[in-house]
Amino acid sequence: MITDNTFLRGTTILSLLVRRGVRVAAITAKDKLRRILAHEIDGSICFSAEKAGDATLKDNGIDDVESWIGRLAPPQYSGELSLYVLDSGVKLLEQNRADFFYLTLSDFIQHKHAPGSKEANSFMSDLDRRIGQLVDLGAVVAVTGDHGMSDKADGDGHPNVIFLEDQISSRWGKNAVKVICPISDPFVRHHGALGSFVRVYVTSSELLKPILDFCKSISGVEEALSGHDAAQRYEQPLDREGDIVVVSKKNFVIGSRKEDHDLSQLEGHRLRSHGGLSEQDIPLLLSQHLASSRPMKKNWRNYDIFDLALNIDWRVVHRLEVLPGIMVYRPNFKLLIRQKVIVPKRESV
Repeated sequence: MITDNTFLRGTTILSLLVRRGVRVAAITAKDKLRRILAHEIDGSICFSAEKAGDATLKDNGIDDVESWIGRLAPPQYSGELSLYVLDSGVKLLEQNRADFFYLTLSDFIQHKHAPGSKEANSFMSDLDRRIGQLVDLGAVVAVTGDHGMSDKADGDGHPNVIFLEDQISSRWGKNAVKVICPISDPFVRHHGALGSFVRVYVTSSELLKPILDFCKSISGVEEALSGHDAAQRYEQPLDREGDIVVVSKKNFVIGSRKEDHDLSQLEGHRLRSHGGLSEQDIPLLLSQHLASSRPMKKNWRNYDIFDLALNIDWRVVHRLEVLPGIMVYRPNFKLLIRQKVIVPKRESV
């Protein structure tokens, strides 16, 4: 389980901006992500909604956040966690305390409530209103997500779960494999630590091929690959890949052992989760019209949001003028929402 920056092999865009004198603010819903983004941005404002009450000037670049924003840190399992992030971003922008804001939200509501439901619509309206505030304050706002979300239950509302370690153990013995679910983190009540992607570690190399073939045969599995093939296809470091990677179909999730997943926490809701190929399609939204002369990519990824917002020419709508050429940023450019991004205004040189 990754909960801090221990496993980073490089630096971050935020760190590089700080090195160039850009005032960065990074606000997250979950504190585990805050501990990652805090890498090499000492002195910058960086806190989480989850631990807002614990923020200190020394560690987070800001203190007394709850008094400053006017309310206590919200519950972990709530849409308010995300709204707290955005409200903090709006206030920091109003006070001109940063140039570049990276605001990351929680997907709790998306896990619990389907699009079009009363709860989902209310949450999206709340997000829309706050993003509008950021735009009205002069920010160039770019928005994307880290994944989509799919219903993972059958017609009766029961989760479609493949308990992969249990199935393999029933054929090759209890200690044949260890199945790791990367979706697992301290926040699991809303999805039971069940997603559509798992890594399988095999105890004996002789079992690799038969177990891989077995995984491919399971109903509900979209693809099963060797670690080597998965690392190449999905551009992952081979030394951190499992022996086998298994991805489920759209309406299925994969678990390890049934005893490891507490589905009672779903509290009567249909299981909604992510991690498969079916959750790759996500929006890339920008608050300005593009007006770039260079060829546009055909296959955008969510991390292209930085390139899209910072490096591709865009037209300032109210002025209807194109700002071409290499851009520089100075205090006054604004923001980055990552679910996720609000990025700075820039000037041509």
